[in-house]
Amino acid sequence: MSSAPSERRLGTARRVAILTLQRTEPGQASRTHVGAVADGLRDTGWAVSVTQPARTRSRVGRLFGAFSCQREYARLLDEVDVAYVRLHPLVLPAVRAARRRRVRVVGELNGPWEDYLEAHPPLRLLEVPLRRWFRRVLAGLDALVVVTSQLAQWVRQFEPRAPEPRVVPNAADPGAFCPRPLDGPPFRVVYAGALWPWQGVEDLLTATARAEWPPNVELLVMGAGPLADQVRDTTARGPVRFLGAVEHSMVPQHLSGALCAVSPKTSHAAHGRVGQSAIKVYEALAAGVPVVVTDIPGQREPVEESGGGAVVPEGRPDRIAEAVARLVSDSEERQAMGRAGRAWIEQGNTWADRIALIEPLLRRPGTRDAR
Repeated sequence: MSSAPSERRLGTARRVAILTLQRTEPGQASRTHVGAVADGLRDTGWAVSVTQPARTRSRVGRLFGAFSCQREYARLLDEVDVAYVRLHPLVLPAVRAARRRRVRVVGELNGPWEDYLEAHPPLRLLEVPLRRWFRRVLAGLDALVVVTSQLAQWVRQFEPRAPEPRVVPNAADPGAFCPRPLDGPPFRVVYAGALWPWQGVEDLLTATARAEWPPNVELLVMGAGPLADQVRDTTARGPVRFLGAVEHSMVPQHLSGALCAVSPKTSHAAHGRVGQSAIKVYEALAAGVPVVVTDIPGQREPVEESGGGAVVPEGRPDRIAEAVARLVSDSEERQAMGRAGRAWIEQGNTWADRIALIEPLLRRPGTRDAR
């Protein structure tokens, strides 16, 4: 029989096991987020382990990896106080394993379950059972962290038995992103993130070919995904430079001194309803760089609250180009945006501030009745 949580904790640091079924790769926001949460909890005295699937290019391999790493994770649960699980339609076995061991289960949700069907179309064949599984996952949690208020409302409607969500948006580390004077000309506009259709990358590439796009300004793209070849092809025809996936430690040197950063997300799938908390937005603000974002919940609010950039309609490459041109022509406004964004991050929007919201959920004693 497994030991009770209080017995496992006796005489040792509190222990939390983080599980992510999406393997974190260089250039992905998930890698940044998992690392920030793990490091932040360590800084508050927790012993932290992270479990994720092995790297594989095969879809079948990824499916088997999702279950094999949960078996590995289950073996860790006899030695920890809290299971911190990044939610995924296939994560039910891990949640059940934690509940059987009376380990407190805290879930982290970054988007609705339909996101996984968009990213992995073959899973649509299992849509009905996966929906049922995901509801059981939510109902089996002791606490839940979500990244936008709209996503919290989605949870309440999708599974009323889920614990009340705590909204904890993304953040940035101001110590890693240091403002510096504008580089150039040529000036650079930075996109650092995944290259999926809903990220608005195609609109961004179109913007660079518009008449409104100013001269002596290049678009620097860092990231990986299905649209990588399209970005690479554009480099031969326009002011676009493509670095591919880069380690997160390299992002600050490309972002600091940029004209601006961009996050041109679209309301593809459920994103318009539940929002997107984009790490790239927070990191641009931390670097003192204005950020141009589309009017999508979750990324609009940091820009509006901070005054650190411009919000443009989604699907309008011309408006993206116009916003970039304005930042070239109005240096006073650009500098004021940069200062305002940096100050907003420092005044309550760092990763340390987010850990202060998450850590009490881990310390709360006990588990809810199994559902």
